[in-house]
Amino acid sequence: MVLIVVCLAGCSKDDDASSQKSEMDYYTVTNTIGTIPGYIDIVKNTVKDNKLVLQTMTNNNGEESITVQYIYNGGKLSLVKTTYISDENFYYDSAGRLIGISSINNYGENDYYRFVHVSDRLVFAEILDGPYSDADVHIYNRAILEFDADDNVSKAGFDNDLDGQMDYPAYYSYDNRGNVVSVQFNNGETMPYEYSDVWNNVNILNANTYGKRGWRLKDAFNFAGGLFSNCPNLFAYDLTKDSYEVLPGGFYKKKTHVRDAAQQWIVTTEFFFK
Repeated sequence: MVLIVVCLAGCSKDDDASSQKSEMDYYTVTNTIGTIPGYIDIVKNTVKDNKLVLQTMTNNNGEESITVQYIYNGGKLSLVKTTYISDENFYYDSAGRLIGISSINNYGENDYYRFVHVSDRLVFAEILDGPYSDADVHIYNRAILEFDADDNVSKAGFDNDLDGQMDYPAYYSYDNRGNVVSVQFNNGETMPYEYSDVWNNVNILNANTYGKRGWRLKDAFNFAGGLFSNCPNLFAYDLTKDSYEVLPGGFYKKKTHVRDAAQQWIVTTEFFFK
């Protein structure tokens, strides 16, 4: 369900979509459970220069704590510093291209990724057993991504035998807004997708935070399998399963999601604009 909001307290004064995007201040994700009287927790995501910079959580006792910090160097995301799980480090070459990521997973193991830019549009994404800069590392897995002129993934596939060629690639087609409208698989099957006119606020923030190509490289192994979650507009079916209050410029002010009807568990995502 979609409710068009003509004017809301805290919304941008300018109805232009780009102006609303540039004036984004923060957004909150609030969980309430009706069967637990008084239960509420709030996650606040602070935005600066249209990028995520801080995440804080307020628990049911009203105590606030920092959970995630996004740290930049020269405008590029260099560190996602978390409280409860490991930090995530990002490394770039002199041209500003993402070439490595390192972190520690939930099992306490090191995760290492390397991105080899074979050309301007062809990139190898590799899972390694050591840091990207170690010449003697072993490659566990490789995905190959081919980009178009707009940094959209046009073709992707796994390279199981590490011969530099995609095995069973998936082909991606886009509309003029940058949304994937179809994925064609190697067996000839094509999967179509439909979109709404409502912007996906969170996806747009993530693209700005990680960089458009960087975010897609981070998601390389999903693209290689024909999966994606990076499009700038909400899917058409998103508007049928959740309730949205939409601003005139196409960004949504509020999203209400019923996670568990029996428990009256409601998740509300609300954006605040300067």
